[in-house]
Amino acid sequence: MHPRFSGFTLIELIVVMSVIGVLSSAIFSIINPLEQFARARDTTKLSFTT
Repeated sequence: MHPRFSGFTLIELIVVMSVIGVLSSAIFSIINPLEQFARARDTTKLSFTT
């Protein structure tokens, strides 16, 4: 009988890390423009008050 090893293979870990990387970069690209629009809106409001 062969012993059964439980755990993840290297390929599975690389695939999971790649998916996490793609998702995090997609989320960052979605969130960052919203922050830039907020800064532009705040700057516009400040320019109208002075």
